[in-house]
Amino acid sequence: MTIQDSQAKWAQQAKEQQQVNQLALTEPAELVRQAVIDLANLHHKSYPQYSNHYNRKMWRLVRFRRQQKTSKGLVCFERGDTTIAYLQFRGVFFECSSVVAYSIRDAVDCQVDQEKIEWIQQPGNPVKN
Repeated sequence: MTIQDSQAKWAQQAKEQQQVNQLALTEPAELVRQAVIDLANLHHKSYPQYSNHYNRKMWRLVRFRRQQKTSKGLVCFERGDTTIAYLQFRGVFFECSSVVAYSIRDAVDCQVDQEKIEWIQQPGNPVKN
């Protein structure tokens, strides 16, 4: 994949994120959640290990309150982005929880800061890692 191909792909995914953000302003939460799941499935259709990964009920709709960057300093979520996420517990005694969110811009699951998101749909039972 060339640099131009990567840039075109990123621009397309940023456009898809904006469309989801606009949809979230007018449509019911469950419809927006399903739209994000459909996008995630489309982004991962060539990866069989992701079959039904995003169709599980643990994924809930969230909105970002602040920008979130990757460990490399790249933006994966902008303020106002709407996507799906789930609450995850780590550790033997489930003492530490984290949130995993799907980045439409990067087409990957990302661990995010819980204080940077607003749950539009309340989180379900936490998933053990």
